Amino acid sequence: MDVAQYKLPRNESELFETKYGEGESIAPQLILGAWIIPVFPAIFIGARFYTTRCILRTKPKEDWFILVALIFSVLFSSSVTLQTQYGLGRHWGDVPRPKETYKYYLLRFQPLTSS
Repeated sequence: MDVAQYKLPRNESELFETKYGEGESIAPQLILGAWIIPVFPAIFIGARFYTTRCILRTKPKEDWFILVALIFSVLFSSSVTLQTQYGLGRHWGDVPRPKETYKYYLLRFQPLTSS
């Protein structure tokens, strides 16, 4: 790729122009993939709890660790779903960014790059 083919923005407002909502999005696939992970194990974990509690009449300690892992899996899937509302699954150019982001970048990283 040749760097010369890219046009630099003329001003700050041009830097933050986006095609918001016009680009491709893989958010539905991300949400589906994130929620398949906890749903299918939840069925088997429910069957395990039923078997150990009702049929075998035991209460093994490892069942609680399995339940905690399922809760973390559901929390992760919830966070992926929430992140898709803020741009996860879209191209960078289609994600709306506040103008303060560029100013923050300059204030934060410019001293590191200049000598």
